[in-house]
Amino acid sequence: MQSNKELYIEICTRDTSIPLFLQPLWLDLATTNWDVLLLYNGSAVSGALPYHTSVLKKTPCFINPIWTPYVGIHIFYPSDLKESNKARFEEQVWLQALEQLPSFAKIHIGLFPSQLPASSLRAHGFQVLARQTFVVDLQQDEASLLAACKEAIKRHIQAGQKQLLVQEAPQEALLLWKHYSTTLQEKNTKLIGSATALAKVVEKSIALNIGALYKVVDAQGIAHAWAWVVWDKQRAYYLMGARSSAAPHASALTYLLWQSILLQKSNGKISFDLEGSMDQGVANYYQGFPAQKTMYIAAQKNSHWFWKLRALFP
Repeated sequence: MQSNKELYIEICTRDTSIPLFLQPLWLDLATTNWDVLLLYNGSAVSGALPYHTSVLKKTPCFINPIWTPYVGIHIFYPSDLKESNKARFEEQVWLQALEQLPSFAKIHIGLFPSQLPASSLRAHGFQVLARQTFVVDLQQDEASLLAACKEAIKRHIQAGQKQLLVQEAPQEALLLWKHYSTTLQEKNTKLIGSATALAKVVEKSIALNIGALYKVVDAQGIAHAWAWVVWDKQRAYYLMGARSSAAPHASALTYLLWQSILLQKSNGKISFDLEGSMDQGVANYYQGFPAQKTMYIAAQKNSHWFWKLRALFP
């Protein structure tokens, strides 16, 4: 008899609509310890909730795998489901999932922006927090996207067009990490991950053709910024970027992001998620692009005494 994980892997080979961060190839890339909860409507699979078990302070915890901004349920809607019954069906799937989810000492997860099961989560003892990201609608033409940029962004794009060139940089994840970590240290922000872990994941994403690492160089070939972008069939996600701390160019990262957006549009993606930040400075910067602020849920539940105390005295 097939395990849930084996059946889910089989389902994913047939259903290309499943978001990247819920696909087995990403879960295998980001973590070595994942399983999946399958939900049923009669004999038909109605939903799948992949979950990653981390052991923190000797307790099992469900958190987003590293460099995985979103988790959640992929819902399989019946072909004859009326639009008016869709919300109720989603609620039933979420309630079933929360009742059947394995026991964890701590659950701290960020859900996909399209998933807003706040009432179901609260009914099961979760604290629900609002988070924001910024999403570019790539179904507009290039002229409309440029027109929607703020003037400062437009000036950086124009400067970049005159002075900079975008290239693929598949072997430069360590350089990305170097300058990314420098930026976070300057902001006194905690670093998650390591240079070697990042390099491994970036290189695997490139090998699987679900990601790319880009850089922008000047006329002398000096690199000024890097951006790591991943994608599924429909959507692209900007996961990490940094300007060079050694040779900064004021327009480098902005021009690189703009060109990354256009490249994903040319590849047929319908959206580009800037994987937004609660940092106000970063949020203001992203809003200079033709991006829509989009809310998503962060759900938290502490069941073990240690994590309950930790929440009271962070």
